[in-house]
Amino acid sequence: MLGLLMASGCSTSEGENAESPEITASSSPAANSPSPAEPATLPKVQNLGCQEVTGLPPGEQIKAATADYVVTTSLKDTRVVVRDTESKRTLLTYDAPARLRLQDVYLRPPSLVVTSYDEVEDAAPEMVVIDLDTGDERVVTGGARKPWTGVSSVGEDYLTYGSHGLDGGYCLTKVDLSTLQTQDVGCVPPRNGIHQVRQSPFGLAYTRFDDTRPASCGSARVAEVSGRDAVDVAGPAPCNVWESVALADGGAAWGEVPKARQIELANYYVRQGAGEPELLADGLTGSLTWCGDSVWFVQSYGRRMLRWSSETGLEEAFRDPKNHEVSALSSPICSGDSLAVLVLSGVAGSRTRQSFTSPSCLGRRAKQQ
Repeated sequence: MLGLLMASGCSTSEGENAESPEITASSSPAANSPSPAEPATLPKVQNLGCQEVTGLPPGEQIKAATADYVVTTSLKDTRVVVRDTESKRTLLTYDAPARLRLQDVYLRPPSLVVTSYDEVEDAAPEMVVIDLDTGDERVVTGGARKPWTGVSSVGEDYLTYGSHGLDGGYCLTKVDLSTLQTQDVGCVPPRNGIHQVRQSPFGLAYTRFDDTRPASCGSARVAEVSGRDAVDVAGPAPCNVWESVALADGGAAWGEVPKARQIELANYYVRQGAGEPELLADGLTGSLTWCGDSVWFVQSYGRRMLRWSSETGLEEAFRDPKNHEVSALSSPICSGDSLAVLVLSGVAGSRTRQSFTSPSCLGRRAKQQ
């Protein structure tokens, strides 16, 4: 099944714009500490409901959903379909240009952002911003900074993508969703890269990594939304950072990879303002997401999603409500006022692989009064 939650006021997104590097294990105590055990008991996020969403055509893959829209792609990744969540009526479709395949789809009402790429030629991806109300399509050309990679993050007001610097290095460029005007965020030196870009109201966070061998070194940086120079995030162990999210008053949440040969597992930390880092829990790399007023991530064993906010601390937000024998959660997907999580579930020993096209679940978190 596919589980979808609603969180009020989501305005950001996650994404990647470079190949995932290997991470060098640091010698710091924090990096070499064992992964924290699953918290025995955590308070549960209140006012989360669940509504079954069924009736979608077989063979389609759900990419995002809100109370109003469900976005799917075809099995061959050539068509995007936007449907009304309740009636399943088709509202609009988008077909990838000839020879191109869909790469990423981001739902940010009233916009839908789609990236397509050429499987044969090493050409720049095509990025399109679609108005959900009118169906109008606008192609992101990038101006002086031509796209190098596809979209790496989409928020309420702007998207980001990877571009070429004058010296051949990697740069990050932002595009205003209403005007499509571009602005440089920053560049890294040659033989360095950027990945795991995250937007929050407090800044644009990304991980900078180098080509050190046998494993690269990753450090968390935050660029102000205004476009000022990026600064390193204080608190993470050197070289171990996989992803981060900017928080209020210069704080941050981030994931550190303690074992270089297990880059899929991380320990997640939070630092409020100028305080000391606090270990939250273990989790799956790539799952750290800002949505609404909180940080969300999936625990390492993939069975439940956790939420942290400065007001409530760490809480259990979601787990497979059907309690399947085998289940795993995807990284959270923030779309407008909605937080979605894909639930891949089945039965132990079964040879049948359920895709993310099975029935989905929608829940709404009541807005705080």
